[in-house]
Amino acid sequence: MSDILEIYCEHNPSPAKLEVIGVYDWPVWSKE
Repeated sequence: MSDILEIYCEHNPSPAKLEVIGVYDWPVWSKE
């Protein structure tokens, strides 16, 4: 684990931006 934890929280992050920050698997939270 890294000493620095960075949290990215966006409702609709763009795939290109996710690729830039190194996120390939984005959890989906849906309101029921």
